[in-house]
Amino acid sequence: MFKSLDFVNHIKGGRYIFLAVVHPSSEIPPLSMLHYRQNAFHTELEKDVTIVSHSNGTAPVYYSADVDEYLVLYTPVYDGGNPMGMNKNYVRPIQMFFEHAKDPKTGEFKHRFTKEEKWSGQ
Repeated sequence: MFKSLDFVNHIKGGRYIFLAVVHPSSEIPPLSMLHYRQNAFHTELEKDVTIVSHSNGTAPVYYSADVDEYLVLYTPVYDGGNPMGMNKNYVRPIQMFFEHAKDPKTGEFKHRFTKEEKWSGQ
């Protein structure tokens, strides 16, 4: 399992930062407890969804205001040559984030996202 701020690589070559697991809309606490609102692009629905959060005393807890399923919140790391989607966060259903997918280079099934054990800074 990944933890917040881990660097991860997508099977097709993208580099991302894992931010958090997002709880489904059915688990949102009372509105008075929510402190922060942001949009994230849902990769499967192909539209922005609203993510809200509150602090439980130690770390923020994230909820989807629009989708009633667990999601993963992540953001791209840029190499300076790809400004597409700059400052954009993404969400993907948690089971899809951690599933195996076909590697387009080798045809083998591998984890869709893998953790970088040590970031090279490149």
